Amino acid sequence: MTLAGPRQIEQAIAACARAFQLTRKLPAFERQRVLRSISAKIAERREQFARTMALEAGKPIKTARAEVDRAIFTFSVAAEESVRIGGEFLPLDLQEFTAGRWGIVRRFPVGPNRRHHAVQFSFEPGGS
Repeated sequence: MTLAGPRQIEQAIAACARAFQLTRKLPAFERQRVLRSISAKIAERREQFARTMALEAGKPIKTARAEVDRAIFTFSVAAEESVRIGGEFLPLDLQEFTAGRWGIVRRFPVGPNRRHHAVQFSFEPGGS
């Protein structure tokens, strides 16, 4: 088994940052299209991914298939949610001097983040 070293890790992080500069500008319908496509492509290769996980990580094939199914589901849900990311108006009239005031919450992509997980061999982004 070949593990990524510091150089490969830095290259992967740099690639994430470059990709984010493009994807952050995508309109919601395009983000949805990309996420649906990822879900569909994983589904097309479901058995291949599951067998690879079973061989490389020693997971039972049933568990590996469940991991792949969860990834397919996660990207599918993300696709649906990507067009519903809006914002909220929150009443701020909690005190007399803020009567009639509202706060506006807007959600937007903030970029790649570093998530460290113990070796779990999960197929899903971020592991579990």
